[in-house]
Amino acid sequence: MKGSNEFTGFLVIGLIVLAILLAVYGVPSDGTCGNYRCCGRNCNATVEPYYLEVIKSFYIPLFKAENVLQTDKVQLCERNIQNGLLFGNQKIEYQLDRTGVQSLYIKLSVFSTNKLGNLIVKANNQVIENKHFDVGDYIIPIPANLTTDKTKIEIAAESSYWKIWAPTVYTLGCTDITYTSFESGFSQFKFYLGEEYVNAEFAKIDAMFNQSTGTLIVELNGKTVWNGPTAGLQTITLSKSDLRLGDNIIAFRAAENSRFVGAANIVVVYLTQYPELINKTGTVSSVQPFIGIY
Repeated sequence: MKGSNEFTGFLVIGLIVLAILLAVYGVPSDGTCGNYRCCGRNCNATVEPYYLEVIKSFYIPLFKAENVLQTDKVQLCERNIQNGLLFGNQKIEYQLDRTGVQSLYIKLSVFSTNKLGNLIVKANNQVIENKHFDVGDYIIPIPANLTTDKTKIEIAAESSYWKIWAPTVYTLGCTDITYTSFESGFSQFKFYLGEEYVNAEFAKIDAMFNQSTGTLIVELNGKTVWNGPTAGLQTITLSKSDLRLGDNIIAFRAAENSRFVGAANIVVVYLTQYPELINKTGTVSSVQPFIGIY
């Protein structure tokens, strides 16, 4: 009997607690409120939806940026140069299309000459050398103030003038045009933001480097968001004004004497509305592939 009385007592207490809970919170009229929580006794009351902080990441598996000095050479081999009244003017002309040239010189080999005139070397129509060249090898530096993004090199013989029976002739071996310039390359990627931009709360770039030398320049939608040296793991905090609705373009560039190789992750934290069945304290992440250009 004693056990039966204890059970009855617990049952009564449980029913009392249940009645109190129902009185306080009520019962939904249809058992559901869609994306909204029931509030009080009336499930149809207007209440705030659940909002969830969502992390969306855009992963860049590889980017490269460099801007380093490199030496290259153009070789023009075995040319006969001549100039005479009855024989015309045969010369070497070459245009070097290169930006950021730091040094430029010409190495030429004279195999033979009839010594009827000088050999003339010009850069952008400015005379660098105008003299007789004997058989031998010569190095002719081009002054830095005469180099441009399009440097025209001309090697010609002086006319034999009144010696109409023969032109001035120089037989040249391989002529090397050697130049040192900054060789640059960059990586550019595109990613799309919709709801992530509208409800953005926080954004950043996490960059990890396999090679890091010099100064890295990171541009987002044409605006520089980083310009400086980097750590092995570099975080770049972004503001919403750095982003835009729709396609976003990020570019990794290098300052002079710099080279970078690494990977990056662009992280955007934003608010979104979720149904009640998703835990509002949870985290949702997703990865969107890039259209990359290198």
